[in-house]
Amino acid sequence: MTSSGQTSHISVYESIGESQASTLLRLGLLGPRRPIDDLSDRLSEPGASTWLDGMLEVGTTAAIGQPRSVLLTPGTTIEQFIKVKDEGKRRYRFAETADGRLAGLAIYFVAIAGALDQHRTNICSRPIDVLHGALIDLAAAAPGLWSELLTRAASAVRSART
Repeated sequence: MTSSGQTSHISVYESIGESQASTLLRLGLLGPRRPIDDLSDRLSEPGASTWLDGMLEVGTTAAIGQPRSVLLTPGTTIEQFIKVKDEGKRRYRFAETADGRLAGLAIYFVAIAGALDQHRTNICSRPIDVLHGALIDLAAAAPGLWSELLTRAASAVRSART
């Protein structure tokens, strides 16, 4: 405390550890961390393409066909993309692990990207600017063909039908 009874700024900051200071700085510069930031981190890791392929091998996507065929090759209907997107939402909401939530989020965005790429149709209710930013962020982190899909979708989002 100073002689005027106020707490010195220096003494407040002395009690903050390096990790806390880093977190506070990031929050000040970037705002709070979004779930999509965690997904971007996961997609940047080695083996991310294999991880994403494995997450897509179960449920609706597997029932429709091989994930790469469903999401990357023309011929998938809007209704099929919506089913896959909805499955991603369910998996995100009801996952018991952080990795399960990330998988649900990935499936959600990849289905949206596929619909945008193949049909120029936005199948979600996110505002266009928010969706565009999310697709760009994910495209920057995603491996190979998934990055290409997300990039094409980001390009198509502004002219998409809703």
